[in-house]
Amino acid sequence: MVGHTRLFTLFVAAFFLSGYGYLTSGTWQDDPDNWERAFRSGQPDNVTVVQGSEVSLHDDLVRGVSHANGRLEVLFRAGDQEGGYFDARLRYGDVELTEADEQFLKTAADRPDIELLYDEFDSSSKGWVHRMLFWPYQEISVHFAAFDLKVAVAAGRFDSGAA
Repeated sequence: MVGHTRLFTLFVAAFFLSGYGYLTSGTWQDDPDNWERAFRSGQPDNVTVVQGSEVSLHDDLVRGVSHANGRLEVLFRAGDQEGGYFDARLRYGDVELTEADEQFLKTAADRPDIELLYDEFDSSSKGWVHRMLFWPYQEISVHFAAFDLKVAVAAGRFDSGAA
């Protein structure tokens, strides 16, 4: 009976993972219908999908913050010893950011003990939102309509050179 239960469990897992949602095999670009399944709408013409494996912000340090005239720029130091380090400059346009979230980012830029643990981009009623969870635990949200990402090689995790 135990063998039948395991076989049934494997069958159910294979069935659900083989053809549903964006858990199908291949990459995002292999299947244009992934956007529709994920967001339940067509992909806007002004959106370019960047694979998450290309730029990981996990364990990033905030290196700089600038917020003026509806634009926000955040510079992160990312990477590790094995893969190397890089600076990721995120620019948000038509941005909405609470004063508390802006102050947290500016504080984090001066503190090497604050790291980005997790982040996600999502659609919102006003355009897009970038949610970030930091250690020590603090969550912030950046609402925006335009976005730009620039990446440059960095020498090390704490060196003063910035892109």
